[in-house]
Amino acid sequence: MYSSEISAFAARVILKKNYDSKAFENAWKNILFCHFHDIMGGCAIKDAYNDANYMLGESMSFAMRTENNALQSLS
Repeated sequence: MYSSEISAFAARVILKKNYDSKAFENAWKNILFCHFHDIMGGCAIKDAYNDANYMLGESMSFAMRTENNALQSLS
């Protein structure tokens, strides 16, 4: 996630590409929410793990797409 944000910011500064700060904020919120102690400690119910997987997958997908687009633009 961090490297995608750095890449997107570099593309913004160098190439004036769009930098969707709201989308990054939402992705980071998903990641931080999943670091909640019940999920990390393993004492949550199965549905909580399924939700966490979906949330983390959404953030990972966004990060990979964003980083790929930014790096392709920069190259």
